[in-house]
Amino acid sequence: MVSGCLIAGEYPCARHDGEHWTQDDIASRAEVANQKLGFRAFALQIRGDWSEFAHSMGFSRWNNRDHPCFLCDSSHDLLHSLLGDASADSCPYVLKTNTTYDAECKACEISIVLDLAARNLIRPALFYDKRPMGPKGR
Repeated sequence: MVSGCLIAGEYPCARHDGEHWTQDDIASRAEVANQKLGFRAFALQIRGDWSEFAHSMGFSRWNNRDHPCFLCDSSHDLLHSLLGDASADSCPYVLKTNTTYDAECKACEISIVLDLAARNLIRPALFYDKRPMGPKGR
């Protein structure tokens, strides 16, 4: 079992998703499969700084009514109700993919095309605002 490799102290015999090794993996990983690591380990706690994800990467926050989780499609009302069924290997909700994330971003974007006159009108307002309480950007 791939998920028990660290506890057993062995190199995994398959990819993290349980699939067979790819051609890129064969030279480096397949040849050491099931060999001893020389130590055993387990994850005691895994933390993610959700606040930092939301701020720096623009992901949704946990108090968002429509999309409180940036990883799955849970609603705000249901976010905590099924978390007892969640684990490192499974989630009770449908996970978001890069495709769904891109589609959601595109649905929120408003594209406009500026001509030279409009650009020249807007450009003076775009400056780096480095004031202590400013946004620190343009």
